[in-house]
Amino acid sequence: MEHAYMSTEAPTAEARATLTHIDLFKTDIETLPGWIAECAQLRELNLCGCVYLTALPDWIGRLGALQKLYLAGSGITTLPASLGGLKALTDLHMDDCNLLRTLPESFCDLTSLARLSFHRSGISALPERLKDLTGLRVLDLNMCRNVQTLPALPTGLDTLDLSYTYITQLPACFSQLAELRVLELFKCKQLRVSAAELKALPALRELSIAEIELVCVFGPDGRNQIDTLFV
Repeated sequence: MEHAYMSTEAPTAEARATLTHIDLFKTDIETLPGWIAECAQLRELNLCGCVYLTALPDWIGRLGALQKLYLAGSGITTLPASLGGLKALTDLHMDDCNLLRTLPESFCDLTSLARLSFHRSGISALPERLKDLTGLRVLDLNMCRNVQTLPALPTGLDTLDLSYTYITQLPACFSQLAELRVLELFKCKQLRVSAAELKALPALRELSIAEIELVCVFGPDGRNQIDTLFV
């Protein structure tokens, strides 16, 4: 993080007014310091590895300039409904948040969100309104072993990683992912994939389908469409 403030101690009021990056990586905080609420220009907040931090305060939604929020490896168990107020947020990383199971419905109000990563998290269900995240380009659910079903997905997705999940079928709207270039289905052992589902993705260029049940995956046209295939 460029010019990050790296202390839990409150900076001066003048400094708070201009701070753009705060890095509290692997600190032992149990609650987010209240002075951060006054950082109106804050663009990046790194809380990775804060294992004693189990929740975010309601005022988090008032950080209107926040673009990137890193919670990977934290002790987060729940997210506040106010999170939906982060209208500038483009990147949200919740990798290895093993105690996180569900998301608030307001999560789908994050219309600027472009990259969303739950890699190895405990998430078990995604909101039904997930498709409302119209700016989402990357969705990483790799090794989210509690995920078994998916709601309708945002149609602008470029990259989707479902590797090592226990999903049994792709969502009905899958054919609407006209911009999907990268699809990772590595070791989705409960999943059946048909040729029709893959051929319906005109932009698909990279596909990983190792150790899943293939149901007539490729015809002559289908293989020509794929640049990179991992099996």
